[in-house]
Amino acid sequence: MNGALATTLIGITGGGLLTLHAVFFRMIFTRLDRIEERSDRVYVLAMVQGERLDRIESKLNIDPPAEAA
Repeated sequence: MNGALATTLIGITGGGLLTLHAVFFRMIFTRLDRIEERSDRVYVLAMVQGERLDRIESKLNIDPPAEAA
């Protein structure tokens, strides 16, 4: 009887740990996907801002490297 009880408790504990790890990894990968999506949006926004800055500089006839020196 004690052997069966010990085996059952070990099985339940092992199953619980496997489930915990599965949920943990799913949560990590979901967050990594969200971070990747946000970084893609930030990159696109930076590209758009860079294009806007280029247009403004060209309209004002500003050469940033020459102005900085």
